[in-house]
Amino acid sequence: MQNLINIIDIGTGSIKASLFNCEGEKCQQVAFRSIDIRMVDQIFKEISGDKQNLAAEAIKSLISFGREKGTKDVICIATYGVRSAKNGGKFLAKVKAEMGIDVCLLTGFEEARLICDSVKNTEEAENFWALDVGGGSVEFNIFNGTHIFSMSKSIGAISIANILHRRQLSLSLRNIAKIIHESTGDVPFPAQDAEIICTGGCISIAKQFLTTSEKVVSVGKLKALFEKVSPMCAEERLAFGIPQGKVDIFAIGLAIPIAVLALLKRKKITISAANVRHGVALSRALFMR
Repeated sequence: MQNLINIIDIGTGSIKASLFNCEGEKCQQVAFRSIDIRMVDQIFKEISGDKQNLAAEAIKSLISFGREKGTKDVICIATYGVRSAKNGGKFLAKVKAEMGIDVCLLTGFEEARLICDSVKNTEEAENFWALDVGGGSVEFNIFNGTHIFSMSKSIGAISIANILHRRQLSLSLRNIAKIIHESTGDVPFPAQDAEIICTGGCISIAKQFLTTSEKVVSVGKLKALFEKVSPMCAEERLAFGIPQGKVDIFAIGLAIPIAVLALLKRKKITISAANVRHGVALSRALFMR
């Protein structure tokens, strides 16, 4: 009999639900749904009343999605978007009042650590340097038999799009690399033998466009895809196969790992399906007290 649990993640660019079948220390995702919604006004750093209502309806829909599949337990988390909003607490109070759900607002460090747990479990890796590219933030982790380092930086794809706009800079690898380099001076370099692993929505989508079935891809392939996609208009990107919710940030989501690899002087990266929801499922006892 399946022991299904519904993990709902209120992110910067979307609200996602992953249904996991958890047996002991193993959790396998058996269903997934995502609703695109950018809750936070990037100028005023607030969630408008309309966006609060839309997000609440999305959460209700994702709870129903889980119940239809047979889940009884629901864990709801919020990450960078809500924690960066001036009125994030007000929104979480609204969710509690309307749905009776306590949303766990993760700190950047907590989010990174949960992703680290997911990478370790998903890849069965014991020596890695990992980055998770989200909409609002990028989480960095170093693991070598034991946890060494975790940190979150507000340089996700949406955040960098806003920085480029404010600075009136064009979409280019050079400009994005400069932002990455400015923001990651306190992130330690990996050991020479550490595997470099990248997770996140844009890099997972990119996998379908790369001419390889392997999880390890070269920086050259990522650059070629960036150079193909970045000049496209929105309609061309949609026709190419990029999802609506990622059309304006997909190229930036590619550029971030490219810039990181250049900084690290590495040529290859492992693309992983690990994510924060999986990390929460693995640590579910901490969230279900």
